[in-house]
Amino acid sequence: HIAGVTSLQRQYERLNEMMKEYNQEVNKLRLRDLREKRFISKSKSMENISELISQIADTNASVLITGETGVGKSMIAKLIHENSNRSEGPFVEIDCGTIPENLIESELFGYEKGSFTGANSKGKIGKIELAKGGTLFLDEIGELSLNMQIKFLQVIQEKMITRVGGLTKIGIDFRLITATNRELEEDIQKG
Repeated sequence: HIAGVTSLQRQYERLNEMMKEYNQEVNKLRLRDLREKRFISKSKSMENISELISQIADTNASVLITGETGVGKSMIAKLIHENSNRSEGPFVEIDCGTIPENLIESELFGYEKGSFTGANSKGKIGKIELAKGGTLFLDEIGELSLNMQIKFLQVIQEKMITRVGGLTKIGIDFRLITATNRELEEDIQKG
């Protein structure tokens, strides 16, 4: 029995080594594919970003992209989505800095019919719900009010939403990518 267990352990270790090699090869192929598609870079830092994209694309990890306005945060988010296992699903983008504070909740969560004056008589599906099975990209996430940040944190943790004026919880499966040009840690220290 000991010889059999030892043999199984060796086989298991060899399989683990092979999996690591295959994973590295897949990442190299993804990186090559990424470069052939649209990601043309010359600097070492951008090459590092393309490698990072190929490594994280197929995970379900939430991603925060930071950088100055105009550096291509939206393009990076789209590349992550396109190279992920969710690429067949929707890519829903919301610029949190352009939606007025009084409309952001109904845009994100949707609303039930008759939930407020001026609401569509049939209700409306929110952007979070539209991202089901795909990627939700919240650009300028730092512009969300503290109240909305708390509500969105619940969505991230529970993977459930309730439309404005609704009572039913709706299960949502999406991958979250966010971006900001703000220094979030400084904002946190300032309260």
